[in-house]
Amino acid sequence: MILLSKKKLLQEDVAGQEEAEVVCLRKDLDEALKERLAANEKLANSDAALKECMQQLSSLQEEQEQKIQDAVIKQKVNLRRHRKN
Repeated sequence: MILLSKKKLLQEDVAGQEEAEVVCLRKDLDEALKERLAANEKLANSDAALKECMQQLSSLQEEQEQKIQDAVIKQKVNLRRHRKN
């Protein structure tokens, strides 16, 4: 009878420890999931910011190329005028 009681107490103790481990692991998992969601949100924000920067860069490059083309055309016109005179 005493052995059965001790065995039952040990089983309950082990079950309690396992339950505590499960609770701890669930908390760790929940924290990891929250961190993952936060990281994904940061990534999405960074992707959006990068896309905007790339669009701005592309626009600036196009403007710069147009200015260069305009300057080249203006220079050609000025050279032709100078040659005529």
